[in-house]
Amino acid sequence: MKRMTDEPKNDGNSSESELKSVQQELSCGAVLLTPDGRALLVKNRQGNIGFPKGHREAGETEEETALREIAEETGLSARLIGGFRQEYRYFPAPGVLKTAVYFLGVIEENASPEALPGEIGGVWLLPGKEARQALTYPADKSILDLALSWEKENLI
Repeated sequence: MKRMTDEPKNDGNSSESELKSVQQELSCGAVLLTPDGRALLVKNRQGNIGFPKGHREAGETEEETALREIAEETGLSARLIGGFRQEYRYFPAPGVLKTAVYFLGVIEENASPEALPGEIGGVWLLPGKEARQALTYPADKSILDLALSWEKENLI
């Protein structure tokens, strides 16, 4: 997945003043895998199925944000694997450009994730193919594909 620049580009449909007035947001999370190859998925408040992620708080690194969000949403502690970082951008609302950053992490095979009240609506550990089918957005499917390929190549 190509990494986009920090500044929104004019796609020909937006004026320069519209692009300058875009509010930028950053969310960080992780594709979490168990040693037996299952992926952890969550259902957000809007009913979309993806990976645990959330907004970065002041003073946090991207990695710290991802680990905090994983714990807040699922009750799990994870270990992030260095060398994997993917991002994509989208417009969740008019005038808002969100960058979603994902790392690769591992959780214990016998992990018992919980959908913590007020955070997410569901949580599952699914084999890779089932996880891919369950994901709501194509960009998340691509991130999962990259994570699974990276994991095989690097034998984590």
